[in-house]
Order: sequence, then C-alpha cells, then structure tokens
Amino acid sequence: MTTGQTDERFLRGALRANSWVAGVLGAVVFLAAGPLAVALGLASELGFDAAVFPIFATGLVFYLFSSGLAYAARRRRIDDRQAYAAMLLNTAWVVGSIGFLMVPLALTAEGRLMVLGIALVAAAFAALQGYGLWRARSVAMVGEHSSV
Repeated sequence: MTTGQTDERFLRGALRANSWVAGVLGAVVFLAAGPLAVALGLASELGFDAAVFPIFATGLVFYLFSSGLAYAARRRRIDDRQAYAAMLLNTAWVVGSIGFLMVPLALTAEGRLMVLGIALVAAAFAALQGYGLWRARSVAMVGEHSSV
C-alpha cells in the first residue's frame, strides 16, 4: 500500500453484505406482504388491507436501501458521507424498531421476534460500518504521518 491510500476493503465488504441482506429481505417482504401481515398479527389488529400496505412499502424501502448500499460499495473510493448515512440509517432502523415494539399493537410473538431480529441485524451492520470507517480512515492517517 502506498502512502496516503486507505484500506476500504472491510468497509466495502460491510456495505456489500448489508446490500445483499437488505435486498433479499426487501424482496421477501415485498412479495410476501400479505402472509407477513397475518404472521405478524397486524392483519387482525389493523385489518388485512391496512396492514399489507405498510409491509409492502417496507419491502420497497429495503430494496431502495439495498440499491444505495450497492452503489456506495461499487465506487472506486467510498464516499464517507454515504458510508456514514448507511450507518446512521441502520441505527435509525434499530431505534425505530424499539419504538415500534413499544406501541401497544397485538403483535404475535413471532412478529416481535422478527422485528427484534431485523433490528439486531441492522445494529450489527451499523457497528461493522462504523468500524470499517474508523479502520479506513486510521490507515489513511498512518500513511499521512509516515510520509512526513
């Protein structure tokens, strides 16, 4: 590695993995919104039609997030702002999930576990991306100091 370069391999891998997971999850949620509304318990709480739309929209959001992550990971040099945005969006998902679980809805136990599981995965990706950003920038700073 030459002086001034960064080691973005870890960050790139974290963004790619997050992209794949979000894309697959988005496709599953998007295509199975009806059965998920029933499994989560939202169909009985809100009515089937009222429960399906937010789940359908969530699948679309996952898919769009996946596309943004893939774009950020494919760039020759990862833009810090995009990586920080991914980390913050994952963190926001965790906070939103906790808030959602506090709302007095009649979610099934499986529904609560599903929301919690996705939040844990988002937290893990936020941590990996934070570490990847720190590592990439630490290597760059060491390279700058060694050239002095």
